Amino acid sequence: MTGQSASRLSDRRPRDLVLSLAVLLVPILLVVLGFQYLGSDDKAKVVNPDAAFSQAREAGLDTVRPGGLPAGWQSVSAVAQEEAGVMTLRVGYITGSGGFLQLVESNRDAEPLLRRELGDGRPGGSVRIHGVSWQAYPGRDGERALVWLQPRRTVLVLGRAPMDELSAMAGSLR
Repeated sequence: MTGQSASRLSDRRPRDLVLSLAVLLVPILLVVLGFQYLGSDDKAKVVNPDAAFSQAREAGLDTVRPGGLPAGWQSVSAVAQEEAGVMTLRVGYITGSGGFLQLVESNRDAEPLLRRELGDGRPGGSVRIHGVSWQAYPGRDGERALVWLQPRRTVLVLGRAPMDELSAMAGSLR
């Protein structure tokens, strides 16, 4: 380096560095915020679960459907899957409080279904909802579940929602 170049470098101050970074970071920050603002859609996509319920019934699953759910509840996913003669229906809901829960109905044997959906949790007691006995289970990763065991069908209401909302879903099934 020549004496003049070394002198120019030593004349630079931290303020110059900050200004140079600001010139680079401000436009980048504006672009990122613009994409987040313009590209975000905070509302869940509402789906009509009728087709999934119909498909499950046509495959021989005796389904129950929610009726009279509290205001603000929305169905956001619905899938009926048949695999080797076993039908499983899954309908996801966002509750009025913003919690998420899923209604699962299946004619799969209860033990493998519960292991698949809930892990190795054991029932934590019984809850009576509109005359029906439901088993309360801890779910995975902070979820809770209510399980209604029947001879040819198992119904689960599970998710990250308060127990009163899980009970409201279970009580609405007809």
